[in-house]
Amino acid sequence: MLPQPRHGGIQSLVRDLNHIYRTVPALHELDCSQAGFEWVITHDSGGNVFAWIRKGRDARARCLVVVNFSPNVYYDYRVRVPFAGKWKEVLNSDSAHYGGSNVGNVGDVRTLEGAIPELNLTIPPLAAIFLVPES
Repeated sequence: MLPQPRHGGIQSLVRDLNHIYRTVPALHELDCSQAGFEWVITHDSGGNVFAWIRKGRDARARCLVVVNFSPNVYYDYRVRVPFAGKWKEVLNSDSAHYGGSNVGNVGDVRTLEGAIPELNLTIPPLAAIFLVPES
């Protein structure tokens, strides 16, 4: 079945998810602790978007996960983050590499100017994006 594009795409997605799980400390270091997880977006049931931060032991070890359970693309979607600066999109399940429509943030995004760090994201349809702060 792997020669079929959708099956090969799912295999690639699972491989890449396993890779970032092993290489991004925030995704595994505090798995068994409440200190390793923080909800960021729980109030957008109308848009079917949820987001959370996974935390590692180091203060800057963070991974923002944003999931869109709707078939809509959301542009200019603002999400508060703990650190200002550049955040790198380390995984986008809507990538064409996995058989998706390739909507996303073109690799990275910078926080907006302001007192509270916020990202202005493009959230792909029926997908999850993972972002980590650059050190």
